[in-house]
Formats: sequence, C-alpha cells, structure tokens
Amino acid sequence: MADNLLIDDLYKMTFDKPVAGRKSNKLVRQALVAARRFVLDEAMSSFLADVAFAVLKKGSDAVSLKSLDVARRSARLPHDVTWIEFDVAKFDTREIELWGERINYDPPEVGGVRGQHDHGEESHRCALACACRHPSISCAAHTPL
Repeated sequence: MADNLLIDDLYKMTFDKPVAGRKSNKLVRQALVAARRFVLDEAMSSFLADVAFAVLKKGSDAVSLKSLDVARRSARLPHDVTWIEFDVAKFDTREIELWGERINYDPPEVGGVRGQHDHGEESHRCALACACRHPSISCAAHTPL
C-alpha cells in the first residue's frame, strides 16, 4: 500500500483557503473523514479497466446504452461514503490491451512525451471519487460535496 494516499493529501488541503465559490471546506473534510478507504493493488487496478469499459461496444468508443443502464442499476456502494484509489499506470496498460489506445482521458505528459508514465519514485495513483450512497435507492449516486 502506498505510504502517501491521495485521500490524506486531500484531507490536509481542506485546511487551506476554500476554493472560489465556497465559504468553507468543512463538508469536504467531513466526507473524507467518513469515507471507507480502499486501495486497489496492481491486479485489481488492471481489472478496473475491464469493468470501466464493459459498457462500450467492441470496435467502437460508442457507449452501449443498454449495458450502461444495467451497470447503473447494478452499482452498489458498500458504504455510505466510499473512496477508492488505484494504480493508473496498470489501468492504462490494460485499457490499451483492450482497445489498442487510451480512450478514457488525456494521459499524463512525462518528460515532454504525452501518454508516457514515469515508473520511477513518483506514485501514479488516482482516486475514483468520494461517492455517496443514495439515501433511499440501493444504487450508487454521485453527490457533489
């Protein structure tokens, strides 16, 4: 497990001046404290790409709306607030194996080369989000903090 988790860094930042448009970081801090934390290992970070792209049609980056609806209805968060960190380099490697390229997001630029990961000392962790379980429907819901 990484010594320095993203959630810990974000928590420390909530004591800084709030971002524009916010009076306080208190709600964000409370959500981070309440979150059940999960850190995916390399194998699970790789498998996450399989799960993430299961709703796409093969040979296309078009979303299968039927698959997306099934995924949405099947999503179940294990806790009221869930934080999941993963190894983005392993995710990206599997994404390329599945699709031949990155279709998910703009990859990082390392050493002036777009899409390259520096596998040195710097961690390549990402967090899915701080997601809050819907209070009355047993499916995942995104609640902006």
